[in-house]
Amino acid sequence: MSDKEYDPEEYKVRTIFEKEEIDRRIVDLDIFIASPGWHHISDMEQIRLERQRNAMEEYTTVMEDRIRQF
Repeated sequence: MSDKEYDPEEYKVRTIFEKEEIDRRIVDLDIFIASPGWHHISDMEQIRLERQRNAMEEYTTVMEDRIRQF
């Protein structure tokens, strides 16, 4: 634990920023999935990236729920 005092406003801003970053990564991955490059990676790598996308979608949903509680 850091010695820094808890600042609710800073915490809120950081949480919102984190959600926005995950949302950007989802969009970037969606763009890749729709691109010709998607078909040049192995089936197993496609599966892993789809799993990653699903996990990020769940993560951003949790972040959204947290943000609504601020």
